[in-house]
Parts: sequence; C-alpha cells; structure tokens
Amino acid sequence: MAIRGIHIFTTIANFLLMLTIALANESKSFISRSSSISPQDDITTILVSPNGDFSCGFYKVATNAFTFSIWFTRSSEKTVAWTATVKHTVDILKQKLSSEDQSWLLEFVDCRLDGEFNNTQATILLNIAVSCVEEDRRRRPTMSTVAEILLSHVE
Repeated sequence: MAIRGIHIFTTIANFLLMLTIALANESKSFISRSSSISPQDDITTILVSPNGDFSCGFYKVATNAFTFSIWFTRSSEKTVAWTATVKHTVDILKQKLSSEDQSWLLEFVDCRLDGEFNNTQATILLNIAVSCVEEDRRRRPTMSTVAEILLSHVE
C-alpha cells in the first residue's frame, strides 16, 4: 500500500512539474499592465501575434546585450522586423514631456506604485533622463548638475 502511495505521489509530482515547465515556456499573446519582462536567455519569446507570424522579446546582439525586438516567428534565424532603440524611446518621451496632459506618466513610472507618485517629480526625473542621453555629449548634464537639479526639488 505504501509503495502504491509513493507511486501515485511521484506520478502526480512529475505531471505537475511537466505542466509547470510547459506553462513557463508557453508564449503569450498579452502582457498585463503590472507585468515586468527581462531577458533570461537568447531564445526567450515573450509574445506571439494571434496569427503566429510575429514574435517579440529580447534579441541577443552581443554576449550580454539584448534589444527588445519583433521578429518573424517562422524564420530560421529570427529575422528582426523592428527593434526598440534609445533614440526611438527618447523621441517618444520628448513628445510626451511637451504635452500638457500628464496621464501618460503612468506608462513610465513603476506600476507597483499604483499611481501614488508626485507628477512634478516624475516629470523632472524623466527630463533629466532625456538630457543624459542627448546625442551631442556637450549637451548632457554633468553629475553635479543632475545632483543640483534633484536637490533643488527635495521637499
């Protein structure tokens, strides 16, 4: 009787382990707003389009460097169709920072804050971030300037 119980237990445990592995490797078709993503290996696919033509995730570009990209799912070599770049993100951010509407800030602030943050402080931080990645390095602030800006807004 004890051996049969152990057999049943190990069978169930193996089934649950295999199910967990299958679900962990399953590509999704959506990400909830509170989710976070990060590169885990060079073959991680995060989302797949409903028709299966496109996938997105982190595309390995060097030993320890990834870009968030969209590629053709069925291509043998992950043929990239689009890649997020710093310039693209900065251009979007600059456009949003010039807007009167600040509801977009929720997209850039850690969702774990549940909207509990100071809009002015968030805007200041994003402006600093944008200035730190200016293409012309002479237009980038020094760390002293960044510290001065931050200290001038401490409440």
